[in-house]
Amino acid sequence: MLIYFLKSVMYLFQIKDSLNSLVILAHFLLAISGLGYTQDLYESISIGSPEDRLGHTAVWTGNEMIIWGGFGANEVALSTGGRYNPSTNIWTPISNQQAPEPRGGHTAVWTGNEMIIWGGFGANEVALSTRGRYNPSTNIWTPISNQQAPKPRGGHTAVWTGNEMIIWGGISQNSYLDTGGKYSPSTDIWTPIPNQQAPEPRGGHTAVWTGNKMIIWGGTNQNGYLNTGGKYNPLTDEWSEVTTREAIIGKLLHGAIWTGQHMIVWGGFYDENTPINTGARYDPSANVWTSISNQQAPEPRGGHTVVWTGNEMIIWGGTNQNGYLNTGGRYDLSTDKWVPISVRDAPVARFGHTSIWTGKYMIVWGGTDDKIPLNTGGRYDPSTDKWVPISVGDAPVARFGHTSIWTGKYMIVWGGYGRNGVSLRGGGKYDSSTDRWTP
Repeated sequence: MLIYFLKSVMYLFQIKDSLNSLVILAHFLLAISGLGYTQDLYESISIGSPEDRLGHTAVWTGNEMIIWGGFGANEVALSTGGRYNPSTNIWTPISNQQAPEPRGGHTAVWTGNEMIIWGGFGANEVALSTRGRYNPSTNIWTPISNQQAPKPRGGHTAVWTGNEMIIWGGISQNSYLDTGGKYSPSTDIWTPIPNQQAPEPRGGHTAVWTGNKMIIWGGTNQNGYLNTGGKYNPLTDEWSEVTTREAIIGKLLHGAIWTGQHMIVWGGFYDENTPINTGARYDPSANVWTSISNQQAPEPRGGHTVVWTGNEMIIWGGTNQNGYLNTGGRYDLSTDKWVPISVRDAPVARFGHTSIWTGKYMIVWGGTDDKIPLNTGGRYDPSTDKWVPISVGDAPVARFGHTSIWTGKYMIVWGGYGRNGVSLRGGGKYDSSTDRWTP
């Protein structure tokens, strides 16, 4: 299958015959060149939902999910979107007056009152630096300054610090970048980020905000997959090295979480045919990686999901050289010990699913099993080590590569791929207290 590399924050990788040519997703979902597109697979959803798309962004405002941009039919870039309110089950179209030009593979951050869109790729895969701020309370877009803004790119990362958006890395005109910028919406001013001591150029990396630093890790460039990174302090405007000593060797499709004090990285593929089941936790204050135990750890894999419960990391699903998995494990950071997860009543083996943490349960839904999309899932209770299948009544049609968010009451599923690679619109909201789906 032809891989369509969008040069964006989303990447698709195709594992070779040993993994049944499974198309897997690294960090985020990509569009696939040549995917058949049809309008036959629509669902019963609230009137006014955005048109079918992928490569879009989604942010949660506290009471609404905002979808914007992406690629629609025939890979046409979009500049449309919508706001979904789960309490009323109503979509509200987003104004396109003064909206950024059509694009996909861009980044979006939520500031507390505005969504900021930046970068991505437009028509003919041209990298963009145009951008805009959207205020859902007024339904108004405001252009933002381009003075001293980073050069056009996709495949970059964006984090929100509480008062600034930080853009870094990515790809521009087939070149990997090690540059970026800080944007202050209160002053509408960009400040370039120095590249002295910055990590080597890359795209498709991850970025986490610790409360005072941005940590960059992994990604890819012309030399291959990377297991290096860096820390950026916006107050001092300085980069410092992230040590690679004791760092995880996996470079692709690993799982990563932020615990509040540590970044934990686990699993992934060392190369296209070699999954691993080792991991490490990184303390940015000490610049130290500490290997985590692999006794009773889940079997090697990549493309698994990871949730953080507040005291445990839960790994589930994914794939390795033997196929798809429905196994997992819980890792206790305080004891450095793994506990296997029960497979009794667990969902069937899968990849491309989503997992969310409700505060009590891990809910797994969707994904694909041997390229067959699924609309099944399960609730896992770590306190009892028990799975409970979730209802399929009124559930969205089978899909993988979708997005899921937790609102505090509902899990909202939207978009993704259906059968025969069809990109889907719409979704559903799931109430775990009643085990019911609402289209």
